[in-house]
Amino acid sequence: MAREKSIRRRLTVMNALSSSLALLLACGAFLGYEIVTYRKALVSDEESAVERGAIIGLKLQERKVRFEVNLLSARKARLKLSSQLLKIAVRLVGQL
Repeated sequence: MAREKSIRRRLTVMNALSSSLALLLACGAFLGYEIVTYRKALVSDEESAVERGAIIGLKLQERKVRFEVNLLSARKARLKLSSQLLKIAVRLVGQL
């Protein structure tokens, strides 16, 4: 009887450890996904990316790279942008 409890206890501990490991791996995957998608939303070179929520949108204009800034998205991300950066932006979207 004592040996039976020992096996039962070991199985319970192994089950708890494997469940915890699976949960930890799933959380890591979700965190990794959030980091990757946040970086994609930060700067984008797609057309109309700034209107869709990207903070900075890159565009080619007269063979030079220019950028647009979405102020509302920057504010939501608690990102502070310098006034000098905003001065050289081609366009500011979502002005406060």
